[in-house]
Amino acid sequence: MRSGRPCVVIACCLVVAGWLGLVYTPRIAVAQDDLVLTHGTVITVTSTSDDLNGVPDGISLREAIRATNADPGLYTIEFAPSLAGQTIDIETDLPELAGGGVIINGDVDGDLIPDVAVRAPARTVEEGFAFGFVISSGDNTLHALELVGWELGVGFRPATPGAAYANTTIANVVIRGGRNGIVLNAPGSGTDVRANENTWVNTRIMGNQIDAALGGVSVGFGFTIGDAVEGLVIRGNEIHVAGGDGSEEAHPAIGLSAGFWDGSTDNQITDVVIAGNTITGLPGHGIVLSTGQVGASANLISGVRIEGNMIGTRGILVSASDATTAWVDPDYTPVAYPDDNAIRDIEIVDNTIRWDGFGGIQIIASSPGDRNVVEDVHIVGNDLRAAADEPAMFISVAAGDQASANRVRNLRIEDNTIRLTGPDWQPPGIQLMGAAHGADENELSDVYVARNDIEGNGVGIHLHGGDQDSARNHVSEIDVVCNRIGGSPEILITGGRGPGATGNVVSDVVLAGNLTGDVLNDVMSAANTDGAQDNTVDWTVDDQMPEDCPITAPTTTTSPPPTTTPDEPETAPVAADAENGLTATPATFAESSPVTNPEAGSDSSPPTWVWVGGGVTLAFAAGWFLRSRFRT
Repeated sequence: MRSGRPCVVIACCLVVAGWLGLVYTPRIAVAQDDLVLTHGTVITVTSTSDDLNGVPDGISLREAIRATNADPGLYTIEFAPSLAGQTIDIETDLPELAGGGVIINGDVDGDLIPDVAVRAPARTVEEGFAFGFVISSGDNTLHALELVGWELGVGFRPATPGAAYANTTIANVVIRGGRNGIVLNAPGSGTDVRANENTWVNTRIMGNQIDAALGGVSVGFGFTIGDAVEGLVIRGNEIHVAGGDGSEEAHPAIGLSAGFWDGSTDNQITDVVIAGNTITGLPGHGIVLSTGQVGASANLISGVRIEGNMIGTRGILVSASDATTAWVDPDYTPVAYPDDNAIRDIEIVDNTIRWDGFGGIQIIASSPGDRNVVEDVHIVGNDLRAAADEPAMFISVAAGDQASANRVRNLRIEDNTIRLTGPDWQPPGIQLMGAAHGADENELSDVYVARNDIEGNGVGIHLHGGDQDSARNHVSEIDVVCNRIGGSPEILITGGRGPGATGNVVSDVVLAGNLTGDVLNDVMSAANTDGAQDNTVDWTVDDQMPEDCPITAPTTTTSPPPTTTPDEPETAPVAADAENGLTATPATFAESSPVTNPEAGSDSSPPTWVWVGGGVTLAFAAGWFLRSRFRT
């Protein structure tokens, strides 16, 4: 039975109310060789006033923008040298950039750092929201401005349905003292979904510094049909999210959302680069990709490269569907589920993630919803380390909490470094999981896990079919090759856990060249645990060392047990678990490795020891990450 309870709600949202003063620390700006900073007619702002009264007291910023809207064309708005170091206090919202083709350059001396600040009016919530620059046209550039105290620093929104907006750049802008940084948002109104069919092409957000209370960079569609973003670059930004004031949960530092609310459909975000950004503070997550939130269906995110980011907080989350309409509005009928969403062709490469508590990299196909797909994902060369006060997840690929017929397939998890220090108990380093509570007939397949270096207090790699009340889920075609596992160094394979877990299958698993402590391919397996019934596991060990394996042949051999039973607790050094009362048996991390021990397992016995939880989680399961809305 489907449930309206969300397990994960990812929001790339624009939240409105108030502002919070923060401190700006100057930094070295990012130079862009192809950044055009002057064209067309030049209008020079000569006054810090916000008046609209002609030229007697000089030209104000408001007057300059109004002039470009009145006679659209190519314009450059620059600032007189006498305004360097000055602040322009805005009394009411600035005009939108509606004409197109406008460059606003706040760099007076050519060092790519803002010389002029634009400060928001002080307003109460009842008086309305103070938005900075709102862009409702194409071919615009905002460069080297300091925006202070705005509810939203820079916003993109469509002027009319069915329009295309191309070639807009936000570069070397400082946004501080507000709640949200940069938002491209194409909303409907309330719960009124409408066919906008707008397109944003070649949008660049580069070299900016954002210090905000709730969110950094958000690109998303809510209550819309047929909107698209194509060719998006988010590169070299410094984003600090303070985490809000306790009244609302923080949003992602960088978030992409292709659909929110029942009826939001056929929205697409494609061809995206998120690279070289530095993320700190307490955002909901560092980077989030999401297609189906709160009942949105048939949306797509495709072709995203997440590379070389430094994330000093909860890491990267990819979710194809998340939450029913009941989570936002319990009275909305009928309850809508997010179905038929897809995320594909994702590369998560060479990122550095440091966090306390819960974080890492997680992939989710559905939570809840049917027929959602995550496929063709490469997770390569990332460095994940945590000093946690509570269990921390590492890389999680999940799908299917109270959902059916979801798919996660064709994944490569290679050459990642995973280190965990802190408490004695931790989840596994890498977990591949078929289903969480109540999920049926989901599939995780075609996964290659190779040359990862894992060390911590939990099980190294865990393959798991399904949890309580989940049935007929399949985890198959899994190659686990040449991984180095230290700390508590087992590979654990389990079919089902808990009452009602039945008919789940883990099969076609091949293990080769994995160094688990000082043993090759140390495997524990159990088909049924904690009351599960009729689940199956089937795995083999290949005695041929792969040619490109970095593991060297050991001088000693220890034959791993294919399964453990209540009579042999010492052979199951699983992490300590409060529910099952297990304790960890640490193992040494050896540089040399024994000759391969071919061992195969196919088991349906019901031992009682197994622990199921996630570190690197490739799962048809769900987490409980952030719960924030995408409302405007």
